[in-house]
Amino acid sequence: MNKICKKNNCVNEAIPRGKYCELHKTTRTTRPTRPTRPLERLRTNSLPIEENKDTYDRDLELALKNSLEGVKIKKNQFDEDRKLRLEQENEYQEALRLDTERLLKEKIEIEEIELKRLNILKNNPTEKENYFNIKIKLPNNLNLLKKFKEESSVQDIQDYLDVYFFDNKIKIKNYVLVVNNLTKVKLGSRDKDTLLSSLNMSNNFMMFLENLDS
Repeated sequence: MNKICKKNNCVNEAIPRGKYCELHKTTRTTRPTRPTRPLERLRTNSLPIEENKDTYDRDLELALKNSLEGVKIKKNQFDEDRKLRLEQENEYQEALRLDTERLLKEKIEIEEIELKRLNILKNNPTEKENYFNIKIKLPNNLNLLKKFKEESSVQDIQDYLDVYFFDNKIKIKNYVLVVNNLTKVKLGSRDKDTLLSSLNMSNNFMMFLENLDS
């Protein structure tokens, strides 16, 4: 039995393997091809595949080179900053060390001066004690007069002078005391234990200070 066309109110015989008759059969239209865009034509037609690959490789190589240069510049800057920070830290530590040494040296010097000051007080003779009345002539032509016990030593005179220089901010550290007797005698740090009574001087005599640093 032949099939009838599925179109409403149509009694014509359907075409083989179809739902409709010759009159009403479906007519399919071919879909137009989408035109190729200019960029697509450039990509697909303008350059050969190998040339496109070479261009890509060159661009990639250039990008990598620029990236490596940027990393190198940043690393150099980091190294310079790190070097500068280390130098600043070393300078700070060195300044701190020197300042600590200076303060320690000043502390020790003050402690030594105070001990010498006590020694001066201890060697001040009383009215009943025999003493030496000594005039000490300084390089600036200033004369110092001081009484010392007969049993005093050269160290006692040096203590007196060191305290005087410290209190008056006079920068004399290395010196000798010159005594003119029958012969000229120079008394330095090696003679600190020499007793004044051993110098065979009268109770009143003069010493000259010779500054070894001038």
